[in-house]
Amino acid sequence: MSIKYLEHINYNYSKAIQFHKDLFSVFELLYMRGFSQFHIYQCTMETKIQEKLKKFAINMYHKILAEEYIKPFENIDPKFLSINRMDIKSSETCNSIKYLWKLYRDYEAKNLELYESYAKQLNDKNDVVAYDFIKNIAVNVSVELQHINNTIVAYNAMDWDLAQIVAEQDTIHERYLYLIREMYKNYNIGHHFNSLVDAESRVSVLDKYPDN
Repeated sequence: MSIKYLEHINYNYSKAIQFHKDLFSVFELLYMRGFSQFHIYQCTMETKIQEKLKKFAINMYHKILAEEYIKPFENIDPKFLSINRMDIKSSETCNSIKYLWKLYRDYEAKNLELYESYAKQLNDKNDVVAYDFIKNIAVNVSVELQHINNTIVAYNAMDWDLAQIVAEQDTIHERYLYLIREMYKNYNIGHHFNSLVDAESRVSVLDKYPDN
């Protein structure tokens, strides 16, 4: 049944979301705030896609896709959990950045291969609706993978110049902070219509403690 494919993809998205959370933590440890903000964006985006996946499973197949606990740092070297950021040397920072981007590339390449395989199997079964949904997920991952590949090629060209990478972080941080806000801008007004306080007067945690 098509629902089996959706269950596997839902589990894979839970793993991917945890993977992005872990990458965020490590890049924040290294004070690569642009890269860490990028993974907050990816985590947010993939959470929204997972929500759409769950709604699709319920509305199309009348089934809830349950979530399983995903252990942190299953896909990243756990050595980062014991590192004190004040002790990190320049060469270690550079090697860690290179390791994380290549790990990220390999991870998403496997995801793309998986989703393409599922889409092909569904297409062969003439399950057009589920095929179309999963095909779009594969396309989304392919766009992400192209961005990863281009980033790695660009940093290879500069021999992973740490000074240049550090200099780019504020610009990258600003870009993805903006994209996250754009993603949710339509939710700002009308979110608290059941409140005694009007929506414009409400101060959320995000507004009270803005990113910097």
